[in-house]
Amino acid sequence: MSRVAAVLSCVLVVTLLAAANQSPSEPSPNAVPNLAGTWKLDRDLTTADLTRVKTDVVVIKQSSENVRFEYYDRDRRRFGVETFITDGYERKRYVTRIERAYARAKWKDNLLVIRTRSTLDLEGYQSYELLDTWERSADGKTLTNHSSDGKATVYYLIDSHQDPPSPPGGDKP
Repeated sequence: MSRVAAVLSCVLVVTLLAAANQSPSEPSPNAVPNLAGTWKLDRDLTTADLTRVKTDVVVIKQSSENVRFEYYDRDRRRFGVETFITDGYERKRYVTRIERAYARAKWKDNLLVIRTRSTLDLEGYQSYELLDTWERSADGKTLTNHSSDGKATVYYLIDSHQDPPSPPGGDKP
């Protein structure tokens, strides 16, 4: 019995040494960028109209299937939460008295692409489409949100010195 244990131990050591000496593997082609973190608006870099950008901090939580955005104002009060399932299928985003919006989210290369289709009337005659892309910089310190008009770009910097804001009432995500 002790000889079997010794052989198994040797096999385990050899396997671990071989794994340790392997060169780092390339990322899987199905790997997606990690956007997770607490991001603070960079007012100097942002080209979007800042009177229309009310998000001062965005907290992103990410799993293999979805990306959750929590939006906070200057006073660190959460005013919105959106979760996008990143499988490319269209789902209801929001409904108001006069507008219905549907979104599809998917990963394309190193971008999170969110396409939103909105209709302003029951027949769908008045409709529009928005395209947002989210990208983390190579150094991991900047998050860029490009809007479909090509003019408005919002930049966020990683807020590494602060914990995510506390949700109102201490509720869990």
